[in-house]
Amino acid sequence: MRKLTLLFITTILAIAITSCSSSSGNGQMTSDPNGTNIKLAKEIVQLLAENKFGEVQKYYDEGLKSQSEGFIKDIWDGIISQYGSFKKEYNTRTEISQGYEIVYVTCGFEKGYADVTVQFSSLGKLAIIGSMTSYSVPESVSE
Repeated sequence: MRKLTLLFITTILAIAITSCSSSSGNGQMTSDPNGTNIKLAKEIVQLLAENKFGEVQKYYDEGLKSQSEGFIKDIWDGIISQYGSFKKEYNTRTEISQGYEIVYVTCGFEKGYADVTVQFSSLGKLAIIGSMTSYSVPESVSE
């Protein structure tokens, strides 16, 4: 029940952030051929793992830069409370959905594996951090 509650809270936070986000331009998302968002997502996950929540703020879209360190910490703490301490990043994959590029960073945690999701706006700025998909051992991980 606790895991479901934490997942629900993370989802609600993601929806709230999305609804507050504004973007300029045409709102069209194209693929990221240079892998810039993948690199940024990995940097963000590393900063979260190092508890450097203030440094994560600089990646946010202008409309969301006011997100406090405490808010970012609460998101990460929700992930950690569900999966245990962060151990290692394994790989990434991406998809485009509703104007966002979503980078899934598969990570190993004390209690298993999960994707940390890092979503970028059409301008390539951080919009949402969350988690989804818990694994015993994902197919993409070789220990």
